[in-house]
Amino acid sequence: MTYNFLKECMTPEQWCEELRAQDVVISPRRLRAKARERCQFYRLGRAMLLHPRHLEVIFGFDAAPCNRENGVTK
Repeated sequence: MTYNFLKECMTPEQWCEELRAQDVVISPRRLRAKARERCQFYRLGRAMLLHPRHLEVIFGFDAAPCNRENGVTK
């Protein structure tokens, strides 16, 4: 049995809907731009697909560095 990674992939529009349900607001256009900047996406024809691992990398780039001792951002 092979793992079908496409089951976990969604378009930027679908991800934005999922994220909005968790009070994270980002536009599909901005998400697409971030994915391209960081080369974190799959292309299937003209469609862009994002895997959860892509989002981890995309949003990881935007995370502020944190001082582990007191939790304050640098």
